Amino acid sequence: MSRRVTLRAALKRGRHETGASAVEYGLILAGCVAVVILGSWALQTAVKGQYGETGTAVGNVGAAPTTGATAAPTPTTSSPAPTSSSPAPTSSSPTPTSSSPRPTSTSPTPTPTPTTTRSTTNEDAKRGDTTRILDLSGTVTNTSVTMTPDVGSVYWTGNNIEIDVNNNANTRVDVTVTYTYTQNGMVYTGTIIVNITN
Repeated sequence: MSRRVTLRAALKRGRHETGASAVEYGLILAGCVAVVILGSWALQTAVKGQYGETGTAVGNVGAAPTTGATAAPTPTTSSPAPTSSSPAPTSSSPTPTSSSPRPTSTSPTPTPTPTTTRSTTNEDAKRGDTTRILDLSGTVTNTSVTMTPDVGSVYWTGNNIEIDVNNNANTRVDVTVTYTYTQNGMVYTGTIIVNITN
């Protein structure tokens, strides 16, 4: 009789183990799905970042150097220019060759002044009035300023930028003022968005 009890107990235990195995398999499957989802999300983020960096790098090709960046010096060559002794394919006469080397530049390439871009600011200006939109302290040199669209005149007065807005200027248009100046050996550039008011 003890053998029957043991066999029944083993059969019951086997049934319960089968049920537990199905739950365990379900948990394993859920864990695998979670890992795949998280892995896909991480891969998407990494790929997006790489495309963003590539787009930024392509957009900056040929742009002026920014703070702390300096342009690489122009390389000079000291080898003679290549010569050709074979005739040109479309001509029956041989191509002239030069036996003298190309001249090289002996003057050093000047190091450009570092440029700092100031943050964009917003200002208001009234039609028919002169408004100071930038006030700097210290001495500034090599100043330049432009505006788009042209709604009057914009100019430097000492360390300040002022804008004269025409009486007929449209009040629904924001004016973009772009400026550059040098101070203490640094070149600064910036943008001011001017809201034209009545």
